[in-house]
Amino acid sequence: MTGLELIMGGLLLQTAAGGLCSTQKVPHISAQPQVQATQYNFNKSRADLQGFDIDTVSPYEPSHHAKVGGLMSGEIRVESRIRFMQEKYAARGAGCVHIDSIELVVRVDPTIYVANEYAQGTCQHNAIIEHEKKHVQLDVAIAHKYAASLKAEVLRQLRQTGHTVGPVPIEKIDSTQVQIQDRLQAIIKANSDAMTQERMVVQQALDSLEEYERVAAQCRGQRADGMTLPPHQDKPARTGRPRVSRGVNQ
Repeated sequence: MTGLELIMGGLLLQTAAGGLCSTQKVPHISAQPQVQATQYNFNKSRADLQGFDIDTVSPYEPSHHAKVGGLMSGEIRVESRIRFMQEKYAARGAGCVHIDSIELVVRVDPTIYVANEYAQGTCQHNAIIEHEKKHVQLDVAIAHKYAASLKAEVLRQLRQTGHTVGPVPIEKIDSTQVQIQDRLQAIIKANSDAMTQERMVVQQALDSLEEYERVAAQCRGQRADGMTLPPHQDKPARTGRPRVSRGVNQ
């Protein structure tokens, strides 16, 4: 899942002297990926995991009946904090709006689930975790890429428009600030939407038939409790990814 959060702050400067909309300091612009430590959950059954809303498509035919053995539930969201400064010249009935700082964070918050039918330490359990960690790595790479992209786009916008607007009629200062905010928000949303689309593509590419069969082959002939299966009872694995997750299936 992806998200977009905006926090806006401001500082009012009341003045009656000096030039209108005098040059302010260059705003501080930062954009950082923030990756939370991966959480692990081994308490849910295959039936529980099957109930997750999966947004990658299984490469297997519909006749191949398999249940989800593991998945990565991970949220990527963009958080932004924009701080403004306002100057008001009451005697002249005018004012200015300055962008003081823009802080952007692309946050990744992954959880890896492995069905409780696969005992910890078994081949199946370890193979599922190894696959799900690949999904986490893809999300981390996406977060780094789009943190850099967001910063570049915001800087490009500020080079075009500047970081100070005014003078404007004093009664329009607040609406001017909202317009600046909306313009920046549109840039952030466009990048967030592009991030969502690219994330879906790269995560789907990982959940390929070749990868599913590779995971299955690691543990072919072994039961979920670590015991050996007769060859005729061995079944291949498939993987899947919930809408907020990336997954493996057995």
